[in-house]
Amino acid sequence: MYRKRWLAERVRRALTFFPVVAVVGARQTEKSTLVQQEFKVPVLFEALKLLVDREREPGRFLLTGRKNRHL
Repeated sequence: MYRKRWLAERVRRALTFFPVVAVVGARQTEKSTLVQQEFKVPVLFEALKLLVDREREPGRFLLTGRKNRHL
């Protein structure tokens, strides 16, 4: 069961000011869970795939993060 985090509201507020917001922290602190439950952003990879398929320019994106089975 997902428990709402206080950080979600701060992230939501930051998204109204900044074009890019990063949720960073130590391992096992439920960063991915927070983002998936509060913002439904796993579609980011679908959007990136469309952009890359449209224009395969090297060096356009550099992603970091933990291993993701959906990649």
